[in-house]
Amino acid sequence: MSDTRIAIVNQPWDGSLPPKQTSLAIWSYQVARCLSQSCDVIVYGRECGRGRKV
Repeated sequence: MSDTRIAIVNQPWDGSLPPKQTSLAIWSYQVARCLSQSCDVIVYGRECGRGRKV
């Protein structure tokens, strides 16, 4: 894993995980999944569960 760390901050009213997302939350989710192949990524947003790893 790389030393690169990235944080993505969602809008506070958006759920961060499927199936209840807006277009920006979908973008954040998909970008985080792609970036996680090469660096550490954390997504901040409204709680939609308890620490579910994506």
